[in-house]
Amino acid sequence: SKVDCLEQFGQEANLAVTRDDDVLCTTEYSRIVPLENGEVVVSLINGRPGAKNFTFSHSLREFTKATNIRLRFLRTNTLLGHLISKAQRDPTVTRRYYYSIKDISIGGRCVCNGHAEVCNAHNPENL
Repeated sequence: SKVDCLEQFGQEANLAVTRDDDVLCTTEYSRIVPLENGEVVVSLINGRPGAKNFTFSHSLREFTKATNIRLRFLRTNTLLGHLISKAQRDPTVTRRYYYSIKDISIGGRCVCNGHAEVCNAHNPENL
């Protein structure tokens, strides 16, 4: 939600990209629907000023450089289960708290500037 963007990350939600290294907080994927088989596609390049000239945009190349990617889930979706009182003892409440991931695909390439035959992941200074 817009409030989460501000409280969790100190950023306004859904701002337009103005620089290649802008960090965004979006509410686009925060809806419950679709409940099943929804897909979230995130591109760090598309929609940025340097997207069509990635090779020549130093700030975009630096912004998209990553190792050891971590996904951090901050809160479960409850399907309104948090509104049911404990006194009601509804056994379905815990089935309403979930994280759901079907597949994660992360594309990448080794940063060798097009000159190396192999990328030395153990010593990136030699790339």
